[in-house]
Amino acid sequence: MQVLYFTLYINFGARAIKVPLNKKSFVYKGWLILSAILLLYATTITVLHLNNVFLPQVFFIVIRLFIFVMSFVLLWRCFKMEVSVFQIWILAGCIYFFFCGLMSFTTNALPDEKILFDPLEWLQIGNIGEVLFFSSAIGYRLKRVNDEKQEAIASANEEKAISQQLRFDKANEIIQARRQERDRIARDMHDDLGSGLTKIAILSEVVKTQLQEPGKAKLHLENISASSRELVDSLQDIVWVLNPGNDTVESLATYVREYALKFFDSMDIEICFFYPDEIADIKLSEEQRRNIFLVIKETLNNIAKHARCNKVGIHLLSAAGIEFIIEDNGKGFNLCNRSTSGNGLQNMKNRMQQAGGFYEINSIQGKGTITKMKLAVTLFGDKI
Repeated sequence: MQVLYFTLYINFGARAIKVPLNKKSFVYKGWLILSAILLLYATTITVLHLNNVFLPQVFFIVIRLFIFVMSFVLLWRCFKMEVSVFQIWILAGCIYFFFCGLMSFTTNALPDEKILFDPLEWLQIGNIGEVLFFSSAIGYRLKRVNDEKQEAIASANEEKAISQQLRFDKANEIIQARRQERDRIARDMHDDLGSGLTKIAILSEVVKTQLQEPGKAKLHLENISASSRELVDSLQDIVWVLNPGNDTVESLATYVREYALKFFDSMDIEICFFYPDEIADIKLSEEQRRNIFLVIKETLNNIAKHARCNKVGIHLLSAAGIEFIIEDNGKGFNLCNRSTSGNGLQNMKNRMQQAGGFYEINSIQGKGTITKMKLAVTLFGDKI
């Protein structure tokens, strides 16, 4: 009875503390050897007793000393392992049961002397204590499982809250971006269309007062006509930028060609386009298209006003991102002279920076000007 109790509890303890189940583990090998010896000893003693054969007392003492020494070594090695609080409770129960088993065996080996309790009483005391240690270990394990469950629930709720906050922030960013875009469109329409319409209205009132003077009236009518054309062009530019179907470099290049041909149509200036045979399928955002086009538009306007040239070339490179190069053979200017390179050039640099690119202008007096606008993007419209 004692040996079977002890064997089963050794196996339970080894399983509970998760002894490494490999042949190289000393604890694992010792556990197997001790279990085999205990079972062999219990079987042999039982068979011999049934046949009224009794071994010498020396054998009884030696086998128990061997069992207890080996059990002590195994328990010590288990304590040297990295164990959890749950496993420490199990090991403590093993030690307590080991001590009670030792007292039971000792009392059994000395039948004429009683050490506080008889052998079976020691065994029962060990069982009761082992149950208490085991119950404490299970209670601790259940508490830990519950704590981990609560932590997992709290972590899941926190992740859910973070995810909801991220979605809210993303939605808020989209709303803010749309609001800013609406504000920008409103400003553009107010600045371009509003001022143009106001100019036309004023000129119309002036013409009414000068109907008796055809020369002056004709001059104002020509101004009204020019302002109307500018308004149409501005409105066309706004509509083109807002159209999501115009989000490719090819669409931008086509629109630049149409605008430049129309812009220089009434001037004695030859314009040439140097586009690649195949333009990369690069997507551009609305802000990128708008800023690049406005910089190109302002560059062409500066050429018409100041360059005094007879030839303009527009190059498009789309191998690494996109790059527009506009060159003229005009008079050029001194970049160090602030009166000729003031706020206009700085505004164009700022626009290209907003688009995620850069602006560069080089000019030599008497040899013309070269303007570069480069935007580093991938085939999907992200910055390189």
